[in-house]
Amino acid sequence: MKIYTAIEHAKQKLVKETKTKGIYENFGQKEYRDLMDKYDPMYNQTIDVMERNRQLAALDEFSRWCATYTGY
Repeated sequence: MKIYTAIEHAKQKLVKETKTKGIYENFGQKEYRDLMDKYDPMYNQTIDVMERNRQLAALDEFSRWCATYTGY
C-alpha cells in the first residue's frame, strides 16, 4: 500500500533530519499534513471500511510517533 510506504519514508526523512536540525516544536506536523492531503482515507472511495480504519490508525500512530520522538 502506498500510504504505509509513504509513512515509513516520512519517518526515515525525519530521523535523518534530526541529525542536522535536531527536534523542534511541531516536529513532523508538516509531513503529517502532507500525508493527510495526499492520502486522506476518508475521501478514498476505492477502499473498504476496514482498510480505511487501518489507514487512519496508521496516520494517527505516525502523528503520535512524531509527538513522542526523542531521537533515540
